[in-house]
Amino acid sequence: MNLQKNYILLFIAFIIFIGLSAFLSISIFPKADLGIENLWDGTSLLLVNVSAYLLFMVVFGFIKKSHVDFFYFKLIWIQEILIILGFIGFGIGLVFMYEGMHQPPPPGVDPTAQLVSSTAIALLTIIYGFFGSTGFYLV
Repeated sequence: MNLQKNYILLFIAFIIFIGLSAFLSISIFPKADLGIENLWDGTSLLLVNVSAYLLFMVVFGFIKKSHVDFFYFKLIWIQEILIILGFIGFGIGLVFMYEGMHQPPPPGVDPTAQLVSSTAIALLTIIYGFFGSTGFYLV
């Protein structure tokens, strides 16, 4: 089974993740002036997907031979890690949101925009975690 190689597995799941994210952004913002670039919050993407892939390669990267049961174990493991990292990112976003509520904003900055951007980080990490997990489920 060719999918048992780690880099092929990660590449296919990441392509599925990109497709699911693009589908979500097109369906949410069809008539707004917002494009796909507004959905991509780099902090959330790095926190969830890239760190999950790095953890996966640290844990399973040096294993040369595997069988089908171990392949399924790796799939389930990375799905759970993606969801866990999504909720860790949600907690970090909530901390940013509460910190922004506690401090007064700088002059000329809308406090609502500052609150919404912190909330977006919190919610996007959960979405990235579930989309990444769904990508590995579809593999």
